[in-house]
Amino acid sequence: MYRYIKRDSIEIEYKHLEEIAQAFPDLEIDTVNYKDNGLVYDILIVNNDLVFRFPKFDWALDDMFKEADCLRLAGDFANISIPKWQLHNNSFISYKRINGSALTDHEYEKFDSEQKELLAKNLGLFLQGIHSIPQKKLQSAKILPSLTIHSYDDWLKLYDDVQQELFSYMTASARDNVDALFRVIIADNTFTEYTPTLINGDLTDYHLLFDEKEKNLNGIIDFGSAGIGDPATDIACLLLQYGENFVSRIVPFYKEIPKFIDKARFIAATYPLQWALGGIRTGDKTWYLVHLGKTGNINPIGSPLACI
Repeated sequence: MYRYIKRDSIEIEYKHLEEIAQAFPDLEIDTVNYKDNGLVYDILIVNNDLVFRFPKFDWALDDMFKEADCLRLAGDFANISIPKWQLHNNSFISYKRINGSALTDHEYEKFDSEQKELLAKNLGLFLQGIHSIPQKKLQSAKILPSLTIHSYDDWLKLYDDVQQELFSYMTASARDNVDALFRVIIADNTFTEYTPTLINGDLTDYHLLFDEKEKNLNGIIDFGSAGIGDPATDIACLLLQYGENFVSRIVPFYKEIPKFIDKARFIAATYPLQWALGGIRTGDKTWYLVHLGKTGNINPIGSPLACI
């Protein structure tokens, strides 16, 4: 059985421990690390070995089932460890913890050239693998659209929303930058076209786990934004997080990147606007602050990729 535990002055929710005990009656729980700062899930890490995720909202259950489908399919094509989920009572999931630390840009800059090359290779092969899954397999696995998907009209709607809801809070130069960004798609309605693939949709630093000793990617977690979408979205996440030099290192192992790098630059530049809209509409400061400190350097649309 488990005992009632506190970690870092955060009281573990008794309900979740009861659910775990019912699903795993023979599991002896020695330690619990309770993380309640997720936007959608409560997360408990038991014995530093098993991860349990509990949806905070009823609507998140459907997203959980969708994510499970994406993980099952991606697991057949991924060269890197990703979670292997078990579903319990159609209400929460568990998986064996993938060890590793968040691949922050600060940690990445400590890597030597050989370590950066190995990381780029493994990440490039991962993206090449999931982005190249045949359409027939995507259809047979009933993979649904990614939460990140945007049509041309959606992008125009975003521009209008930003003008209506954010411009009054922005400086004139910031508004000019937004106008210049969206003029790209206004001038070319084919700019946002893409070939649908399976994407992760949220490749941020705390979802990329690296082995501190080997300085290599050990696993990728959280496919909550995964689904059918634009492959440029995954590159956009990496651009915003790590910058152009990082992405340039991946190109030799994923040669399609230059074809949609400008799209990725555009998408990356819209993320702070999307988060700000979320904050304005919900009144939740988390939307404004969750990615504070990202330092990725993104070149202007139309620039050549740097050669590393």
